Amino acid sequence: MKCEMFTELIPDYLAGYLDSDTKDQIASHIKECSKCKHELEQFEATWEKLGELPENEPGPALRENFYSMLEI
Repeated sequence: MKCEMFTELIPDYLAGYLDSDTKDQIASHIKECSKCKHELEQFEATWEKLGELPENEPGPALRENFYSMLEI
């Protein structure tokens, strides 16, 4: 696996969207490539922090603004 392909697959890897063969290729690649291993570690840290963000809730004026928009 080339580094460019690895970088493109990181989000899908972290989200668990990849098949087992591709996961195995990634595991092999990061054993051999310290640069990509470091990049994966950075992405993992960011991924974890994103999971800690609170979900946005709609504001109280959402319904009123929606119906106002429909009247135009």
